[in-house]
Amino acid sequence: MENFDKGEMMEAIDNSFKRIRKGEVVTGEVLYITDSEVMVNLGYRSDGIISKDELAGGPDVNPADLYKQGQEIDVYVLKMDDGDGNVVLSTKRVADMKIWDEVEELIITKKRLQ
Repeated sequence: MENFDKGEMMEAIDNSFKRIRKGEVVTGEVLYITDSEVMVNLGYRSDGIISKDELAGGPDVNPADLYKQGQEIDVYVLKMDDGDGNVVLSTKRVADMKIWDEVEELIITKKRLQ
């Protein structure tokens, strides 16, 4: 085994994490679900959190009705740090983006048919 100094070891650990940025859609795995949030493993140095307000089903839905532990979901990265070290995520934004993609496809299809 190679001998690493502390700086090299930290760099190797840092390079093993997935790189994510604000505004990206990434796939993560649901770690656990509470009445007010969903915690997601992104393969990043910290986990992501989806508040009830950012769930695709709306703020009145029970998060456990939408997701199950271990499920892979697509999430939109809103913020890299919520002050507690968590990445702030949204499934509502992903759903909105999919709707806009469908609308755009319908417009393109309609133009082709004219």
